[in-house]
Amino acid sequence: MNVAEVERRRHRAVRTLILCTLAALVLGIGFIRLWGKSTWNRETIEASYVTGDRIANALHHYYTKHGSYPGRLDVLVPTFIGQIDPPSAGLPTWRYTVSHDMKHYELSFCDNSDCYPRGYTTDIMRPEWRLDQ
Repeated sequence: MNVAEVERRRHRAVRTLILCTLAALVLGIGFIRLWGKSTWNRETIEASYVTGDRIANALHHYYTKHGSYPGRLDVLVPTFIGQIDPPSAGLPTWRYTVSHDMKHYELSFCDNSDCYPRGYTTDIMRPEWRLDQ
């Protein structure tokens, strides 16, 4: 085998490696776009409203029985609600805060950890879901 033949084989191997790397990159990006799509859309937000309304209903029943809201949502299980399902939209966790006197609460689901720029909230003072911006 002469030097020219070795060079041709080396160039072919490098070209094949580059093409395989590009193909893997394109497939990887396609996979991320297909499977990593956002959970923040109309359908998942509506589903989160339904789940949040069930939690708010359990909070209401807890308040009726105890005269205050619980400090944590897991206290509702299993007496007032079977389980606390995560929101379908955004982060898979509820943000729940209760006032110091335990008479008011806020329940939210968000698309990121600080609920900005998008999050939906309901509370005892305004029991409808509203967009926080």
